[in-house]
Amino acid sequence: MKTRLLSALVALIIFIPLIIIGDTYFKIGLSVVGLLAMKELMDVKRNVVSTIRILTYILALVLILVNVSLAIKIFIIILMYFSLLIFFDSNKYNIEIGSYLCMFLIFIVSVFTYLYKIRMSNINTLIYLLLISTCTDTFAFFGGN
Repeated sequence: MKTRLLSALVALIIFIPLIIIGDTYFKIGLSVVGLLAMKELMDVKRNVVSTIRILTYILALVLILVNVSLAIKIFIIILMYFSLLIFFDSNKYNIEIGSYLCMFLIFIVSVFTYLYKIRMSNINTLIYLLLISTCTDTFAFFGGN
């Protein structure tokens, strides 16, 4: 419990100024959190080749930072992961791993792209969304015990 509270406090100290400042600093903060989220999701699949891991991190970082439409980002993700099926050995990289990474990368890039768009359009909406998710997670944590 103490670890969760301490990590939440550190996260608040780091991200509240980023939310207030916005623009480039907020986008860099979102990119770091996006990479951490991608790392957590890739740790679930232990049999991902290190080359694919590095490519996934680079692709996540670039797609979160670049300002293009979400449809183009999704097209780039799908094109990359399914073209990698041609180049890698099927024992190391197969359709199961490719689909897993493709779907989660689409999810992460979509979420962080829209968080940035919401922040740039209206900070009050972003604060509202963050408060709602914090409250529901807090009540679920205490209600679940």
